[in-house]
Amino acid sequence: MLGTRIAGAYTTDAALIASFAAVMGRTAFLMTPDGGQGVADAVLRARGDNWFPTASRALAYVVAMPALAVLLAQTAGRGVAGVIEAVLAASVLAYGTLLARFATLASRA
Repeated sequence: MLGTRIAGAYTTDAALIASFAAVMGRTAFLMTPDGGQGVADAVLRARGDNWFPTASRALAYVVAMPALAVLLAQTAGRGVAGVIEAVLAASVLAYGTLLARFATLASRA
């Protein structure tokens, strides 16, 4: 399994390797909203909207993500998978917020 080989390059701890391999697939889902954020961020900044991208990401990653990570990882007992899911949720929130802002500005033009 690819996840096992990648984790094995960094550690020999069998428990850590198994934990990493179990969540590696979830991390692939982060690529789309993360890349989309970069594009939406650049478009908004090109329109002169410089503070909204910063504020929306702060809301998603500083406010929402840590609370959700604690809820999923500790309270729900999902461990590392819960943390990855919280990062994914925050990424989708930030991306959606940026897209909504762009749609609003584009409809005014």
